[in-house]
Amino acid sequence: FKKVVLPAKDAKQTYAVVAYWNPQTQALAIDASLMPPVLNKDKQYQLWAIVGGKPVDAGVFDPSQAIIEMKNINNASAFAVTVEKRGGSPTPTMEEMKAIGKV
Repeated sequence: FKKVVLPAKDAKQTYAVVAYWNPQTQALAIDASLMPPVLNKDKQYQLWAIVGGKPVDAGVFDPSQAIIEMKNINNASAFAVTVEKRGGSPTPTMEEMKAIGKV
């Protein structure tokens, strides 16, 4: 597994997500225990893998004290987190990007 730290996009914030990704098996899990709760119950965090320069949905999540299994991902160059409507979005809302990190 490769450990990828996704620090807060806003340098004034201290939250982060840590992704654990296995490029051979494509397995992906995250530790989101440092993320603040989403204040609106109709919203949820969504993880994106950047594959070939394009965002690919890696799943939605709520902050948790446990490791969260996400969708399998192939050939990611980076991962990012946005806030989206509950259940996820087909494309990321760029102005709602909260964290990003390169593989």
